[in-house]
Amino acid sequence: MLNAALMNDYAAAERRLRALQQCPQAFGHPVEAVEWIETHISWLLLAGEFVYKFKKPLKLDFLDFSTLALRCVACAEELRINRRTAPDLYLGLVALVGSTAADLRLLPLDEAPSNAEPAVRMRRFDQAALLSQALERQALTPAHIDALARHVAHFHGDAAVAPSSQGWGTAQAVRAPVQDCLAALQRMAADAPDLVPLLGPVAQWCEQQGAALAPVFAQRLDAGRVRECHGDLHLANLVLIDGAPQLFDAIEFNPALRWIDCVADIAFLAMDLEARGCADLAWRFLNAWLECTGDYAGLPVLDYYRVYRALVRARVAGLRLAQTTGDARADCLQEQRRYLELALRF
Repeated sequence: MLNAALMNDYAAAERRLRALQQCPQAFGHPVEAVEWIETHISWLLLAGEFVYKFKKPLKLDFLDFSTLALRCVACAEELRINRRTAPDLYLGLVALVGSTAADLRLLPLDEAPSNAEPAVRMRRFDQAALLSQALERQALTPAHIDALARHVAHFHGDAAVAPSSQGWGTAQAVRAPVQDCLAALQRMAADAPDLVPLLGPVAQWCEQQGAALAPVFAQRLDAGRVRECHGDLHLANLVLIDGAPQLFDAIEFNPALRWIDCVADIAFLAMDLEARGCADLAWRFLNAWLECTGDYAGLPVLDYYRVYRALVRARVAGLRLAQTTGDARADCLQEQRRYLELALRF
């Protein structure tokens, strides 16, 4: 929930960016029309050959973008972690200055005043290149999946291993986001009572499995399998660049959601493929990743993480529901139910 002051900040920020959308001259490079994309935590302006990604002024139970300083830190961290996998896409940081259509403009962050609104500047790509779009066109091939598995395996192999001092990857750290997700969904179910019969069995299973797997989680941590991963590895965060898959849009806003077991990372993509009716591709990806990494010791935790990832998607649908009006609300509710049903199947 947003308090009154943050709601005012949110509305003012959105109005300002809508004004920027109508000012192609503010971008400092050739722009015709500026396209608008909104996620549950960001606004993106697609202008010419570039994309400008602004953080929404939000404070949620899993992130805090409520102040300008926090949004600056988040933008810098987003640039750092995504340059690991997509350096050609993540170009730098900019900031929005001005308050009216006449004086709005974007500057490099290091040339802007301290009160300017930060954004990540990215190279624009054709949305048709997203793996989610390729799958819808039936253009995602087994060869793409094999290449993706190798790419992800190499990324995980190079990723920093979690330091023991931080507490990442412990049984408590693994179970906490699952419990948080379930608690959030239970609160959301107050407005969607038909979700309650689905949440009960899933919550019970997560509690039982989380306790039973505690020794395995400890073994995974000791074996160095908890690393600085992507954290949000699903088809809409994967893109084909010159025919090769690239990972982008890793989680910057909460380190605990990024410093995770490598199997937790791949479980998201496996769940996403299954949710889209492509269980064959999900298993192909898993098998290819296992062959590359040899990490068969991670199989006992796979289902736990697949259930968690389905719960994450149900939660995101609920967040969109809270920001949506009209007929789109029914779509969000249906999506929540679909992911909870998938969690039960796992």
